[in-house]
Amino acid sequence: MSKHQAEGKVGWGAVSLDFVNAFNATFRAAVVAGLQEVGSLQHLAWMATVLLESFHGLESGGVKWGESGEGMAQGDPLSMFFFCIAIQRLLQELDRELQAVGWMARAGADDVFAVGPLQGVVSAVLRFAEKARVE
Repeated sequence: MSKHQAEGKVGWGAVSLDFVNAFNATFRAAVVAGLQEVGSLQHLAWMATVLLESFHGLESGGVKWGESGEGMAQGDPLSMFFFCIAIQRLLQELDRELQAVGWMARAGADDVFAVGPLQGVVSAVLRFAEKARVE
């Protein structure tokens, strides 16, 4: 929706969400599931499984002191790709819910925007956030 289209629509607005540590906090299982859900991407599920399974321990000076958690290593060039795959299904659900009543949701990397009458948008975004663990 352009700025021109939104002008004069009382009670309308946009809600913006930002995922905290999105790229290095993505559940690895969600990445593989996201690839398996899309027919044209299923062939990549095995690759993602191999890349994400070989997670490294945390070490300093050759001494292992812990294990890495969920997500990719900080700065990994594949992290944004994997995050987008993991969140795609939930984003599509939010967009379908909003489009059914003339609204919309869009995302760029780890930023999500929902536009429409604020009362409806806020409740839809809260449901999305609960599913996606957005802050």
